Parts: sequence; C-alpha cells; structure tokens
Amino acid sequence: MVIPMRIMKTGLLLWVAFACSGENPGVVDTLVDDACCRGNHISTRPHNRKVVYHAPTSSWFVFHGTGGGWHEKLGDAGFEREMIGWRHSRDGLAFSKLRPAVVGNGHSSSADTLLVGNRIYELGFRRTYWRRKAGLPEFINGKLWAHRDNVKSDGPAFHAPYEVFPFDIAGDRLVGRKEGEALPGGSHIGAEGPHYGSLTRDTKGYIWVAGRAHAGVDERYATWVARSKRPDDISEWERHTVLFTSGVAGTHAPQVMALDEGRVACVLFVKPERMTMVFVYDPGSGAWAKPHILEVSAVADFSHGLGFLYWCQWKDPAVRKQKDDIGQLRFGLVKDVAALFAGS
Repeated sequence: MVIPMRIMKTGLLLWVAFACSGENPGVVDTLVDDACCRGNHISTRPHNRKVVYHAPTSSWFVFHGTGGGWHEKLGDAGFEREMIGWRHSRDGLAFSKLRPAVVGNGHSSSADTLLVGNRIYELGFRRTYWRRKAGLPEFINGKLWAHRDNVKSDGPAFHAPYEVFPFDIAGDRLVGRKEGEALPGGSHIGAEGPHYGSLTRDTKGYIWVAGRAHAGVDERYATWVARSKRPDDISEWERHTVLFTSGVAGTHAPQVMALDEGRVACVLFVKPERMTMVFVYDPGSGAWAKPHILEVSAVADFSHGLGFLYWCQWKDPAVRKQKDDIGQLRFGLVKDVAALFAGS
C-alpha cells in the first residue's frame, strides 16, 4: 500500500512531499505559529537550517522569523516586532512560546543555525539595530524606512554586519552569550549588508559564515565567505573572501558545508547566471579552488528523525483576501525515517 502525503507549491504556498510503502511511518504535523507568519522569508529558503535536534536532552529547537506580517496586522508597529525567535519541544507536538533570539532582524531569510555540543549558534542580520546605532530614523515621511518607494535614497550609510549569536542549551532554555561580527557591513546602504547566509563548523573546529552582499556596482551581488580566527571562538574573524560576483543584477543563495580533514565547500546558486556552483576550500593551501558547475544542491540530517518547518496560507478565504501573505508555520516530524523507504 502506498500512502502519499502531498503538499504542493502555489505562489508562496509551501508543501513537502512524501510517499512510502507499507505502514504509515508516523508523520507528526504540528501548528507552530498562526499569528504572525508571512510566507516570504519564513521557511522558504532551503539553504537555511532552522531545525535543531539536541540528543542529550532529546529536544527539538526550531528557529523562525516573524516576517513582515506584524506591521500589516498591527499597523506600523516597527521592526522591533520583527525578529528571529525560537521554540522548544520534547516530542514535536507541543512547542514552547516564541522567544526572541535575534531582535530587530529585518530579514528573516538571513537566519541559520548550527549545533556544536551543548551550544547553538544562530546567524543573524540586524539592520534596524545597526541603523539606530548610526542615528538614522526608522520612519521616513510616515513610512517604515525599508518600505518607502526609494530604499537607497536616505543619505548616509550605516554599518550592518552579519553576526553570530551563541546560545548555551540549559534544559528547555537557551542562554545567550556574546555575539561575534563575522562579515562586515562596510559602507553598504540600507538593507544591503551581508545576508541570505549560511553557517557551518569544519572538522578542525573553525566556524564559517557565507553570505551575499552588494558588489558595489550596478546592483550586482557577490558571495562572501569568512572563517573564525580560532576554533570554537567567534570573537574574531579572518578577512572575508569574495568567491563570486555576478555580471548583472540578481540574487545569490550560498550554503557553506564542512567536509573532511578541515576542508569546506560552498554551494552557490546564482540567479543571474542561472547555475549552481560548488567551491572547495583546501586548508593546506589556504585557498579556494576554481568552481565546479552542478545541477542540484541539498543538505539533510535526519539521524534523529526527519524534522522540517513549512508554511501554508490561511484556509479562511475571508482572511486570505485581507492578508494574502499571512499564514501558519507548521512543524513536520517523521520519527521512523527508514520506514519511508521500506519496500522501495
């Protein structure tokens, strides 16, 4: 018997597909958030890992953004309501309330997570926080500064780095520690500091961050990557390397991954060139090799069950007409992954 669990993608509607033979392997589907989740930039970026399983405490930690839905639902509430938050669960059924991990983050797709022992590292881009530190207003002519017609005409630049936030796991709590600045914001204007990033740790213990940033020419993007100066220490970082710069305007989506013997790979999808590339770092030479052109990119870790976040629109047509991009964030968990392939 084949038991399909199908989810389709229509517009921003995200679905995940499963097909299995024999008995149902036990798919748990849980509502995580139905109050403030916008489809764009919540769980639609596959290179951002937002599900962490901590084996010593048998705990799931999920990270997600509140998206842009706050100002649409509550009026111009400001970016302080727009954040990356986390929830905890022992069984994948009941989740704790949303708690802030990165407050003031104006770009939810910039988040990534990394588990190292009893510590979780969270990658974040706090454009509003750094804008305020530069003394620039949050509202311009009555509009949130990032929602006006011309985003880049607000004068002075402000420093907005890509930051790594460490949290120690203490039972069902996360205890925040001192963050580190991995990629510099430099002279980027508005929201164009490093973002759309990825985070990993190599076999020698160094922490790596990859992200996209404007190349400074004709709206073109470049992909940056940087390594911590010391193993398991995010307080200081080596100078970033520019792996690739697009010839024309268009997005980049990098994913940095640890290989064996201290080597690192960066899988990069570039929209303008319509291709996926992989760059490999050799610790012996301290250099990145020329890229290989690929067809696909994927990363998965389901050693403790397959857990994933997905977003779906409101089912109530009356609500959808008013808040078309507001919906629900759900958590799916397959505890017996092997059963998915039984009889195949």
